[in-house]
Amino acid sequence: MKFSYDLLFGLPDEKIALFCLLGAQRMEGIYDKFCKKYLGGVNANSDALRELFELLEGGGKSRLELIYNRVYSAIPDTEDYDDELADQAQCAIISTSYCISYLVEKNREMARFAVEKNFDAIDVLGEDVGMFIAAEVSWCEELINDLSAADLSDNAFVECLVVRNLGHSIPVV
Repeated sequence: MKFSYDLLFGLPDEKIALFCLLGAQRMEGIYDKFCKKYLGGVNANSDALRELFELLEGGGKSRLELIYNRVYSAIPDTEDYDDELADQAQCAIISTSYCISYLVEKNREMARFAVEKNFDAIDVLGEDVGMFIAAEVSWCEELINDLSAADLSDNAFVECLVVRNLGHSIPVV
């Protein structure tokens, strides 16, 4: 089962941005586990995602660049760690960095790269990932359907979507 980027790219930029952030949010638990194991609980990704959701309505480019620099400096070098959790954590925070790049540039390739990191994080799980990929594709398609009809100025809708999204987190190794 493959994800159709045509569906995603049929949405307006602000909805693509929200879709990408929701994807990064689904990997938040991965990076959190990595931080607890290796970084004493300091989690630059969660802080960045919280700020990015707040900035969706138009945060200044300079503020996005500051967030990007924090996120980029927190990407783990997988050669420094000897486990698959680091591989997944790298996918999670790189997805966030691609989301920021999309917010700044509105380059759809950045959105594509952000979404692909979810599938890369699933691939790290190893064998029998088919059901996880199918679940991710299905949820992505449902999100696109919800977003296509949504009014993003409806804060209650967006908040509900964020909460529902958390129920579809990418599994952690």
